[in-house]
Formats: sequence, C-alpha cells, structure tokens
Amino acid sequence: AQVPVFAVTNAGGQPYLANMDGSGSQIGLIFFSHDDALNMLKDMQKNPGASDARVYIMGLDKAYEMVKSKPTPSGIRGSNGEELTMVFRFFPDSKQVKIAENLLRKVGIRNSVEGVPVFVAKGLTLRKGSENVVPLFLTKEDLDLAWAKLRDSNKDLPSSPSVEIGNLLFIITQMEKGDHPELRNLGFFAPRASVEYVTKEQAAPTGQ
Repeated sequence: AQVPVFAVTNAGGQPYLANMDGSGSQIGLIFFSHDDALNMLKDMQKNPGASDARVYIMGLDKAYEMVKSKPTPSGIRGSNGEELTMVFRFFPDSKQVKIAENLLRKVGIRNSVEGVPVFVAKGLTLRKGSENVVPLFLTKEDLDLAWAKLRDSNKDLPSSPSVEIGNLLFIITQMEKGDHPELRNLGFFAPRASVEYVTKEQAAPTGQ
C-alpha cells in the first residue's frame, strides 16, 4: 500500500484505455514511473476530448487487485458493434528494465526481462518496525543507496553488492500462496523518486 503507482484518468477517475491486445480487450495501463505516466498524459491532452486528463495516484495493493481481475466491460463498442472488455496491465519503468537486462548480461543471461523487475541485494536486510526485512527495490538506484548506507557501518562489505533480479507479479503471487515461509521476510520499498513526486503533488494548492 505504501508503494505508489500511476494511471492516466479523466476527472471522474475513469482510466484512459490503450489499444486492443490480441484478445480484443482494451488495456488500462498502470505505470511504475511517474515520468511514463506524465508522457501519456501529454499525449492524451493533445486530444480535445481528453482535456480533463490527469495522473491518478494509487497504492500498489489496489493496482495489483486491478491487474489480476478478470476482464470487465469497457463500455466501448468494437467495429462490429460488440462490447469490448477492459483489462489492466503493469507498465514497467523502461529505464529499470534496461538496467536489469544489463545486470543479467553480466552473468551470462541474455533473456529479456519480462514484467516489472525487482532488485534484491544479497546480504542486505533493513529494520522495518521491529522486524528485519529483506528489501525488494523497484529501482537499482534505491538499492545502491541502501547498500552505500550499509557500507558506512561495515567497511568490509564490497563496494557493490551481488544483485538478483526478480519479477514483481511472480513474487506477489508466490507470497499469496503462502507455500514459502521465507517470503514473509520480504518487503517492498517505494521508489524514492515516486514518493517525492507524490509528496510534491499532494502539497500543490490545486491537488491532483
């Protein structure tokens, strides 16, 4: 719930839908980068019918429920008069996808990264309340900052950590199943840039 994600909606909170996928559904995009959401907003505002478009901020918990939901009626008719369905998809931060692919190449893995990449530093744990948590970062930059802070108190650590790449949806699905108790120690950490954007928007006189 503490990880903000972004969608482009009208003033009533209805999402603007992207082009159809192969199944005939309209796609509502949920962005992990506010910059990607703002780029879509600029494109939408070029359309006279979308002058009220805005960036809508929600928690990852709500967004995940939307993404895993079954297709629902979109209210839009296809060329043959049939009603098209609507699904929601995560739109990963393209910059972080490239970083993840470069890290995988360094260890001889040339697969393209599917979905939203998650970065884990081996040996890094953080205190969250009264618990030790293995942090899952959505940006490599935040992982590097956390590692640098850890090294401040332990100079014996290497200058850069060993990083593993995970898939966000897969990890959450495994958490929900409850088959792996060790996953309870994982914690998602909101991207610093996203939190700063949300704080700025909430402080703006006109709001979002």
